[in-house]
Amino acid sequence: MRKRVPFSSVAVGASADDGPLRPAAGTFDLQGKLDAVMPLRYTPTGIVVNAELDILRFLGNITPYLRPVAGRSRMNLNRMASGDVLQGLRRAVDASRETARPVTREMRLSAPGAPVRRARVEILPLKADRLRKDYFLMLFVELSAVDEFPSGAGRSGKERRGQLKSAIATLKASNESLLLSNDELRSTNDRFDTIKDELRATNEELQATNEELTTSTEEVVRGSEILRRANNDLSNLLANVNIPIVLLDPDLTVHRFTPAAEKVLGLSARMIGRSIFDVRLPLRLPGLKRLLCAVIKTGSVQKLEVQDYHGRWYDLLIRPYRTAKSTRGKSRTDGAVLALVDVHERKLAEKILSRLATVVLDSNDAVIICDLKDRIIAWNKGAQKMYGYGEAEALGMSIKLLMPEKKVIRARELVKVSAAQIETQRRARSGRILDVLLTVTVLRDGKGEPVEVATTERDITEFRRAERELRRLHARVDSAQETERKRLARELHDGVGQILSGVKFRLQALPGKMTLSEGAEAKILKVGGFLDHAIAEIRRVSQNLMPAELVDLGLEAALQTLCREFKERSGVKATVTTVPTGASPELGLALFRIAQEALNNIGKHSKATTASVALSREGKSIALIVSDNGTGFKPGAGRSASGRGLGLGNMRQRAESVGGSFEVRSSRGAGTALTIRVPLSGLGGSAS
Repeated sequence: MRKRVPFSSVAVGASADDGPLRPAAGTFDLQGKLDAVMPLRYTPTGIVVNAELDILRFLGNITPYLRPVAGRSRMNLNRMASGDVLQGLRRAVDASRETARPVTREMRLSAPGAPVRRARVEILPLKADRLRKDYFLMLFVELSAVDEFPSGAGRSGKERRGQLKSAIATLKASNESLLLSNDELRSTNDRFDTIKDELRATNEELQATNEELTTSTEEVVRGSEILRRANNDLSNLLANVNIPIVLLDPDLTVHRFTPAAEKVLGLSARMIGRSIFDVRLPLRLPGLKRLLCAVIKTGSVQKLEVQDYHGRWYDLLIRPYRTAKSTRGKSRTDGAVLALVDVHERKLAEKILSRLATVVLDSNDAVIICDLKDRIIAWNKGAQKMYGYGEAEALGMSIKLLMPEKKVIRARELVKVSAAQIETQRRARSGRILDVLLTVTVLRDGKGEPVEVATTERDITEFRRAERELRRLHARVDSAQETERKRLARELHDGVGQILSGVKFRLQALPGKMTLSEGAEAKILKVGGFLDHAIAEIRRVSQNLMPAELVDLGLEAALQTLCREFKERSGVKATVTTVPTGASPELGLALFRIAQEALNNIGKHSKATTASVALSREGKSIALIVSDNGTGFKPGAGRSASGRGLGLGNMRQRAESVGGSFEVRSSRGAGTALTIRVPLSGLGGSAS
């Protein structure tokens, strides 16, 4: 009997469709070694199948036991055996799978076209670490040569013993050969296990190396991306900066420049790689080479102001071109960087500012700057002269020390009247109170927020004293004029008027005393008409010089008469609105003269169709408004040939002479309105 060949591990494929059986990953090719050794020693007959009975491998010649049947070609045991043989083989495979042990069966095998053979079938389950499926080695051993002998007919016992000894010797030789092959296979398996371990270690090292290479590659890609981005940033920065910049190599050749340098310094692309001195730079700078060499040698920074040939000013900055720090933490100078900053407008502004500063410092007007906490931070010579405080003494002092108690204005309040002129009072160091004209300028920061307040203060104390004296003199002149008008009005009315009236009466009495021709009587009547006109004109002139209604009935009645006579004389519809004001005779006379002058101007210049006079009481003051719907004019324009400016000036003087204000509102095509406001108490009028 043949001894069983032990197979401790055999590597097989995954399925029948995978082709020839290959070793599993990480194991050596046992089947290849079997194919190389077994034919030399002993070749068993068998097949390798899986749990589905798919044939994965053939061992030796199995045609005496199994042959494919007619039909569709398929490498499966179902197509190679049939009937009881197939059932017996299937039960043997199931038993081996369930017990995980070899199973032996003896059966009669009859392949199509072959004689019936009695054989032993041995099913061995195949075990391997990485096999996830069940595989079985099916070996066929013919029994006719070993276990059965022909019956005793024709053969002697000696022959049978000789055959038996020969068979036993053959089996012993085969068994020894198989044992030797098994030892060799085990030795080979051990060697391949060692190689497998070495390969696994090498694979792990390769994987570690691959991971390091992957990490290095990622770092290189990341660094390349950072470098590309930095290069793009630098290119865009140089392309968009509006400053002429030139990069020079250590030998002073042009390395790179910005578009602004191309325009200002006349550089072009063909200058790259050439010396900077091959270019005629439009700058008045004879020592440029010495400066560049000093910067490259010492690493210092040079800054100076230069002009081009057109007189434009620039700030020239020469800096060292430094490389990145090395591993030792040091950098080196590898050229120079030239940068030009246009400061022409700044130079002009500084020149203008210097002039203005000189003007401000030497101005006779006081120029004071204080912060929003009322502290003085600037003080010129004019302020020192006006208020008596020296600059060192005034700086840091509160501006409120210069203000009388009832005239205190904080700096934050002055912000609201920026660029306006206001009249106020100041107190000098000596205690003297000064009338000043204040011009306020608010100084703001970059966000537009006020930070400081500058005031230009002019002493108008003497001007106001002279103005008051002039007003007093003007009032005396007006009073003298009114006195003279009264005298003239009285002389005209009582003297000339009475004489003309007497002459008229005598002429009217002549026709009754003597006989006159019709022609002489007509002439007398005509002369009488002339006398009537003369008497009326004298009365009108006398009324204008001193209206009787103003003296007898007051301002309101005088304005009613004035408007009625103006309408009759000019044809302009005039309306008057008055209320009792309790104005004094002097105040009433001034307002009447203003209204009289205003109506005269309307009749002469405005081309109006309507006019109105309104007299009202506003608290402790009286308001007089005279308006029309005429052509209007532009206030502040030069005086016309008709003398309109003189009339407005007279009205303003009359209003100011009684302590009032005068305002004109007019525009071309929209008429004119004059507003006069005078205080009642100032001239002793009734305030009740």
